[in-house]
Formats: sequence, structure tokens, C-alpha cells
Amino acid sequence: MGEKNFNEMLAGLSSQARSFLQAYVNLLKVQLLEKAARIGTHLITITLMVLIVAFVLLLITFAFSFWYGQEYNDYFGGFMISAGFYILIGLIIVIFRKQIIGGPIIRKIASEMFDNEKEDSNES
Repeated sequence: MGEKNFNEMLAGLSSQARSFLQAYVNLLKVQLLEKAARIGTHLITITLMVLIVAFVLLLITFAFSFWYGQEYNDYFGGFMISAGFYILIGLIIVIFRKQIIGGPIIRKIASEMFDNEKEDSNES
């Protein structure tokens, strides 16, 4: 009788362990989904902001080029000055790409990935 009771307890414990493990896996999936959604939202926001800034900058350079062309009767020169401006910006971005782009993006993604771990340790 004691052996049957022990087997029942062991089967119950095994079932509870499986249930706990499944619940923990589901929790990890939800946490991963939340972090992926945050990172995706930040990336989409940054992409939209960059596109808007690029479009505004493009319109400003067109306006400058046409103004320069009318003012000095040299449209070619105005567009070449604008092209030089874009080449200068491109060179600056290439030279400082790790400091300008790489570092902040990696820090933001890392802060999003590990922010819940800090909150969990503070709650304990």
C-alpha cells in the first residue's frame, strides 16, 4: 500500500513538474515576444524618422540649388554644391559609423533586451 501511494505521489509530482516547465516556457515566449515588439517598434520609429529627415534635407537642397541657380545664374554650380554637401555627409557617416550608428543602436537594443531583468531583480 505504501508503494502504491509513493507511485501515485511520484506520478503527481512528474505531472506538476511538466506543467511548471510548460508554464515557464510559455512565460519565456511571452517575454521574448514583448522584447521583440519593443525592438521592432523602435526600429520602425527610427527608420521613419530617418526617412522624414532625409526627405526634408532633399527638399532643402533642391531649394538651395534652385535659389543659387537663380541668384548666380548657375544651376549646375548650385547642384554641385548640394552634391558636395551630400558627399561630405556620406564621408562623415562612413568615418564615424560606429560612433554615430553602431554604438547607439546596440545600446538601445541591449537596454530593451535586459530592462526586464533589472526590474525583476529590483522586485525581489
